[in-house]
Amino acid sequence: YSSAYESVNSYMEQFGPVDYSFDRGKVHIVVMDNVVVKENTGSSWKYDGGYTDQQWKWLMADLELVKDKENKMIILAGHIPFRYGVEKDGACVSFDKKYYETLKVLTDFKEAHIMIGHTHYTHNYIHSAYKCKGGLPIYEHVLFRGS
Repeated sequence: YSSAYESVNSYMEQFGPVDYSFDRGKVHIVVMDNVVVKENTGSSWKYDGGYTDQQWKWLMADLELVKDKENKMIILAGHIPFRYGVEKDGACVSFDKKYYETLKVLTDFKEAHIMIGHTHYTHNYIHSAYKCKGGLPIYEHVLFRGS
C-alpha cells in the first residue's frame, strides 16, 4: 500500500469519509482532505497541500449538483492554506495542487469562503484575483485554536 492510502484509510477508520458535502439553507459546505501524503517514514509523514485527480473529479461532480449557485454561498473546508499557492497580486500559481482550478469554480457562487487550519496562528487572506458572482473576492480564513 502507498503512504497516501495508509493515511486516508487510518483517518476513515477513526472518523469517516475524508471528502463530503452538505447544504444548510443557502450555503453549500464542502469538506475535503487537502493533505497529499508523499512519504511515511514510520515515525513521521512528508506531505504537501492539494487535491488528487480523483478528489478533483468528486468535487466537480458535487458542484455540478448545486442549483442556483449565483444566489448561494459556498464554504470549502480543508487543512493546508490555499494562500501558500498565490503570488503577491492574489493570483494562484499552484496548478499542480489544483488550487487554481478550485478557486476558479468557487467564483460561480454568490460568495465563497475557505476555512483552513494548519498554521499556529490566525490569518485571513483575500484572494483578490477571484471575484464571486456577488462581487466579493474569495475570502480565506486560516484558523487556529490555541491551548
